[in-house]
Amino acid sequence: MADVLVADGGIGGLTAALSVARQRHRVTVLERAGAYQEVEAGIRLSSGVLDALDRLDIGDAVRERAASLDELSLVEGNTGQRLVSLSTATDECGHGAGSPVVIRRLDLFEILLDACRRIPHIDLVTDSGVTHYEQDGERVTAFLESGERRFADALIGAGGACSTIGRQLAGRTPPDSRRTYYHAVVPAEHMPESLKSNALTVWARPRWQFVVCPIDTGGYYDLSVNCDNDAEDADPGTPVPAERVLSDCLEAAEDVRVLIGLGGDWKMWVTRDTTPVSQWADGRVVLTGDALHLPLPFISHHTCHLAVEDAVRLGELMDCDAADFPQVFRSYGVRRDALATKARKRVLCAVSQEGMYDRIPCLHGM
Repeated sequence: MADVLVADGGIGGLTAALSVARQRHRVTVLERAGAYQEVEAGIRLSSGVLDALDRLDIGDAVRERAASLDELSLVEGNTGQRLVSLSTATDECGHGAGSPVVIRRLDLFEILLDACRRIPHIDLVTDSGVTHYEQDGERVTAFLESGERRFADALIGAGGACSTIGRQLAGRTPPDSRRTYYHAVVPAEHMPESLKSNALTVWARPRWQFVVCPIDTGGYYDLSVNCDNDAEDADPGTPVPAERVLSDCLEAAEDVRVLIGLGGDWKMWVTRDTTPVSQWADGRVVLTGDALHLPLPFISHHTCHLAVEDAVRLGELMDCDAADFPQVFRSYGVRRDALATKARKRVLCAVSQEGMYDRIPCLHGM
């Protein structure tokens, strides 16, 4: 039984903690905030992610709260012209695939948190942000904002490429480019009948992308907007009026304007664009979660949450002695490089259909 630290108590971090603990290791999750919490937004889970959650014995609990998707659609955001629709019976390149689902991030988070609390050798700690790490051949030391030090056989950075662990391991600083992400939830009874469906629909323009989909089985729809506007930093979850969202969606189609007007509780986050990292591991330190994602702004907050699948796989690879962790982490990194390349090819396959790549400049450079 080894001692493993997980930096960040989000969805990816809690999934990693569950998976690692199943290999009989002691796990301490270090959360920077004063409580374990998650934002109120939707998250798309593919059949592969659901299979990974089944291996943690929580897949059925997730399915009970999730809404199924029958279709994925891309619409030109200005004219409202439907560019392409994909049945969820097949993946982007026409291969057979299980239907994805959408669940509230908060619901998935609560399922993971409850599962962690039921395992005696998982310790959930708050007010414990990690500033940096040091290591020798045998142990790794995590330095906390409080001045405390934590010692372990391994450190998993689950907070993404712009977290302190991600920046130190990858040796880079956060990029300057910023995006504004707006989010709201709308009861189904407030939705126009013509816009209700079991589809994830993306209205896309070069400077903004609007996404709507059912969020759960309780009759709610998830609305989100990503804007490439190089916005000033703001407190996460800052309330904003619908007029602010509309002002960033220039020349939006009428359906988009109607849906944005229905959102009475819009909140905003300012995020930074990131590029995939090429180094996942550093001795006894490894990255998982959002650090491994491709920056796909037109579907960013609704893509299949690779953080879950990655974290489950990482934990399964750690069914070994602590002395073997560095080699396991190197192998994990090689596998992640291969999967990232495959994911990129699949996305380009999707956006190439119907000439979509040429019609939407925001896809260029992928």
